[in-house]
Amino acid sequence: KLGLQLFVDTGCAACHGGSGRGDGPVAEVLSVPVPDLTRIAERNGGEFPQETIKQQIDGRDRITAHGSAQMPVWGYEFYIDEGAGAFSEQGVSDTLDSLVEYLAMLQVDSG
Repeated sequence: KLGLQLFVDTGCAACHGGSGRGDGPVAEVLSVPVPDLTRIAERNGGEFPQETIKQQIDGRDRITAHGSAQMPVWGYEFYIDEGAGAFSEQGVSDTLDSLVEYLAMLQVDSG
């Protein structure tokens, strides 16, 4: 439930849609297609790459092989939300983990 709340409250749903299919209200005005988050595992040979997804959402340490930054750098946003103090990184990690767990639950069966 926390993951769903974060997904909606942080603005993920604005682009990715409430169901994560890339059909949010902002998606149609973006210059790049918004990915369907329910098919991450399908696009990755049936495996849900939790750590990779966590890093992509965080965005502070971009992986060049994944292309340019089309998405906001949520790690900075969450860090500031946590107070930008000594304990903020744990809060950021917990927030990211909740979002990743929610996305893992959204995966559709490709069969």
